[in-house]
Amino acid sequence: MKGKPGNASDGHGPTVPNVRVLKSAQCKSLSGRSTLGYEVGATGDGEIHLRIKSNSGSGCFGREWTPLRELQQALAKAPGPVTSGTLNRVFAGRSQNTSGFVAAALLSEGLLEPLSNTRGYSPTDGVGFMSEVRRLLEKGSPATVASVVARKAGAAAAPTQKPAPKPKADAAMPSERMAKAKTVKR
Repeated sequence: MKGKPGNASDGHGPTVPNVRVLKSAQCKSLSGRSTLGYEVGATGDGEIHLRIKSNSGSGCFGREWTPLRELQQALAKAPGPVTSGTLNRVFAGRSQNTSGFVAAALLSEGLLEPLSNTRGYSPTDGVGFMSEVRRLLEKGSPATVASVVARKAGAAAAPTQKPAPKPKADAAMPSERMAKAKTVKR
C-alpha cells in the first residue's frame, strides 16, 4: 500500500531487537516535502539504534531498528560527501526511501551536517548526540517497544527494567574515543 510503512514483525524482515525507546522526534525529509517521525532507542546492552516511524508524504519506508554502529560504519566508508545513497548498502533489499529518511534523521540529530560548498553532508563527531543519549539512559525513558505494544493490546504492562548500561560509545563514536585517549595521555 502506497505511503504505508513496512512492518518489521511480519516475518519478512529482520528480527526486531528488544529496544527501549529513548526519544521520539520529527524532522523534515531531505527534500523538505514531508515530515518524518523517527525514534532513537537502546538495547539492554547499550547499543544505540534508530528507526523511521512515520512519513507525512506518500513514500514507503522500512521501519525496522538499525544499529547506529552500522550507519556510522557506512558513513565512514563514504569516498566523498555523504548523500542519501551512502546508506543504501545498510538498507539493501528494502525501500529506497529508507536510506534518505534515515539520513534526514541523522542530520536532525546532529550526526551529519550540510556541506557549504557542495551538495551533500559530512559526518560530525556526534559528541552532542551521545551526551543526550547518556542523559536519556540515566534519566530513564519511555517504556520499551514490547510494553508499548502490550499496553495498546490491553495487556498488563511489561515488568520494570534495570537501568540500561552506558551506550557503547567506543564502537559508535570513534572520534570520542580518540578524544578520551588524548585526555589520558596529557
